[in-house]
Amino acid sequence: MIAVTPDQSRKLALLIRDLSPIQKADFYYFTIVENQDPYKFLASIPVKKHGDHDQSSHGSWAQGVLASAEVQLDGKKIGEIINRVKDEGGLTISMIDGSEPQTGFTFARGRKYSSIVDAQTFYKDEDVLASYYIKHKADLTGGKYHLGLWHNDADGQVYLDVSENIQDRERAIAQGIKNDQISIWDVVNKKEIPTGGSGAVKEVRSSRDTRYVKNDRRGNSGLRQRDLGEVRKTLKVIYFDYGLKPVFKHEGGPDHEQVDHGNWARGYTSAEIELIETMKDKGPSVEDLNSAVSESGTYSQTDEQLELIVRNDGDLYRDATAGIDARVEERLESLQEEFPNHEYTGQEKNEIYENVQDELIDNYVESQRDTLTELAAGMDSGEFSVSAQELIPFFDEVYGVEHTGNNFDGEERTIVSKISDAQVGYRGDGSIIIEGSIENENEELIGFIQREFFKENGVWNVEHLALVIEEQDYKGTGFGKEIIQNSEAWYVARGFGYIEVSTAMDGARHWARAGYDFNPEYLRENARELIVAADGRFEAGTPERAQFDNLMGRYLDGYTPSSQPIYAGVRDMKDERFPLPADFANIGYTAGAKQWAGKDLMSSLNMKYVKVLTPEGQKLMDGPIDHDGDGLIYDGTAREKPAPSGGKK
Repeated sequence: MIAVTPDQSRKLALLIRDLSPIQKADFYYFTIVENQDPYKFLASIPVKKHGDHDQSSHGSWAQGVLASAEVQLDGKKIGEIINRVKDEGGLTISMIDGSEPQTGFTFARGRKYSSIVDAQTFYKDEDVLASYYIKHKADLTGGKYHLGLWHNDADGQVYLDVSENIQDRERAIAQGIKNDQISIWDVVNKKEIPTGGSGAVKEVRSSRDTRYVKNDRRGNSGLRQRDLGEVRKTLKVIYFDYGLKPVFKHEGGPDHEQVDHGNWARGYTSAEIELIETMKDKGPSVEDLNSAVSESGTYSQTDEQLELIVRNDGDLYRDATAGIDARVEERLESLQEEFPNHEYTGQEKNEIYENVQDELIDNYVESQRDTLTELAAGMDSGEFSVSAQELIPFFDEVYGVEHTGNNFDGEERTIVSKISDAQVGYRGDGSIIIEGSIENENEELIGFIQREFFKENGVWNVEHLALVIEEQDYKGTGFGKEIIQNSEAWYVARGFGYIEVSTAMDGARHWARAGYDFNPEYLRENARELIVAADGRFEAGTPERAQFDNLMGRYLDGYTPSSQPIYAGVRDMKDERFPLPADFANIGYTAGAKQWAGKDLMSSLNMKYVKVLTPEGQKLMDGPIDHDGDGLIYDGTAREKPAPSGGKK
């Protein structure tokens, strides 16, 4: 018989209630240790041996560790965690036993589990971390997830996440992209792997002194206010939806609507806006692409899409959230016992309700995934079901171009492209591959075009497989520029995520000068291609070799030019001096030149490029300009960074 406090008694009762049937017994025995809380001993209950099989097969409950055990997050522990983040820049820790992942790759669970807060506030106010822990305690102490904290030096914020660690690198990267993360963490190599996201959060909730941000950093909030550099007190910065620049509010009365001024506030030119608007009515719709993939039997849906179906269907929602009121009361009682001096506000209670609701819907989606996916496929198909072949005339609206222009010799030529085939592929969550011919004015075949559209985590993207004109007499007319402009405008109109290219023939130069960037996943491979090419094509001591070595020194850390160059590693693409592919392609170029050093360098290289379909992503060569007014430049790319204060607005 032992003496316990009423609070300890309640905790013991709660733990005993949660034991599995095989763990329950008529009596529990404790060893009294001086100055130790009897409650903690429940985490080491011995399990009676049963049968002759290996008891370890039963998992953690047979090892004397319960899933309900957890790190005691008192003031001392909070201080230790905060100091670790301050000293090391981040931390991923289990809130069950305090362990940290030693292998694998770590990524955040998703926006609704994430918060951001100014770093100075995070370090001086322990309530920030405590409040976040209270809100997400069920996830952080469930055994699957970790507490993830990261101080992003680029924006001066600390990111708080419910994080997951897995061993599969590709799946972790895919999850990072899906969850809109800036990067994931490679535990073994202790480095970030960029995933091209924004790091956006659904909601920030912390202490009373923490700044509140709704859908900060590329979120889809319609009109929001935020500081941007130094703004005079008499002015107010307003922000518009996707593609708009910040505009200083000016006189016109309290009812004067600034957005009435139209396209001048956008990150695109008037001509670009007009082309995007025109392409909205051309080509297959996203629904057509989804339907063609569904028709082939490769249909899939993301968790977010399945959750949306559940939330918007009355019967499914009631089924998923059955018993929610009792669960919320139980959660609130548990938190109140753990933090008896904290009085929960109405807002906090609402957040607890939403948190429980999210958990129930997440669990429902996980358990009913096949049924919900089948339901979604039926919703997306129906009378609109089409095959890839049926989409050929619609693809031809985008890629079927008739262009007349002058070749390199100044002679007029006409080029016509036609899409002739479309087949379903197997990339990502389903893909469609199209092929077409390129002919001259005499209907003679002079080249071909190939594209693959692939769906990843609910977003369609495209890889430019080939755009080849084989006849020299038909090069330089501007045909490639026109077909690229039309297709990219269509991608933007349809909400595509990004474009990938793997180059051949003259593609490395062509795509570089079209504004494509190095694919961050292939930086070393791209550097190797450039170094080998320069070694064979540029003589030592020449101006072009000196210019190449200068650029490579900005690309590679510790670069020393030689027949086998030495370098320590690849520099961060966020560095303002990190070169663009176009910098290499333009080595030695002068206006009107038909041949120059950069063209020779890039000839026949197999480079990996990417273009993110945001205003900044499409206009990377314009320089550090905040096109859409979110306070960041190179939006959605590995080069993303805050716009310079006092810079161009």
